Amino acid sequence: MVRHAKDLVKQSFSPKDGDTIWCVFDRDSNTNEMLSNAEKYAAAAKYGIAFSNPCFEYWFLLHYIDHVGYIGDAAEALRLLREPGRLENYEKAHDVFAALFGSQDAAIQRASKRIEKLGKEGTAVLSRDSNPCTTVFQLVEYLMHQNP
Repeated sequence: MVRHAKDLVKQSFSPKDGDTIWCVFDRDSNTNEMLSNAEKYAAAAKYGIAFSNPCFEYWFLLHYIDHVGYIGDAAEALRLLREPGRLENYEKAHDVFAALFGSQDAAIQRASKRIEKLGKEGTAVLSRDSNPCTTVFQLVEYLMHQNP
């Protein structure tokens, strides 16, 4: 994903005035080595990474609960997300921004706390071992602090 982003901009991208490229991806079948390489490559290219383990829906789930237990796969994350009082009718292609916006600050705090805990444990965030985690909050914070 990170190499593909660089290929897309064909060396013409030069971060200036706060411009940046973010690569948003899930753990999927990536190995720890692949994730580590993506992190190194992104850092060298000055790209941001918004990573979710096991899947992006974990970010949505954090808008409702502070879930820190292992999530086996995307199907389990979807089941948790669709429980009563959450996004019961969630489908991947649906716009859920309005439903989540009011609890965005709580989700940011929960995700940030989880990343901090992983750091204290010595667990690499971009690894299969970080399940569950997400750094999508870093992209959200970046976007929130941009001048219009």
